[in-house]
Amino acid sequence: MAEDNRRVAGASPEYIEQHGRPMNVDELREHNCLRFVWDEQVHERWRFIPPDGERAVTASGNRVSDDAVVVRR
Repeated sequence: MAEDNRRVAGASPEYIEQHGRPMNVDELREHNCLRFVWDEQVHERWRFIPPDGERAVTASGNRVSDDAVVVRR
């Protein structure tokens, strides 16, 4: 059986104060996101499943990490 790999989007209070809080998934395109590098590929396409149906967004930002623990924190 596959293990559940649930993720959430988050930001520090300082980031929100400086850049505003995204009000929907689409607004993430306008924010500086930390992206995960795995198998030498930057994972920019993020999938969300909010109550109104599945959505995907291409995240952008000037930070990437290949350390899942860093990204999770």
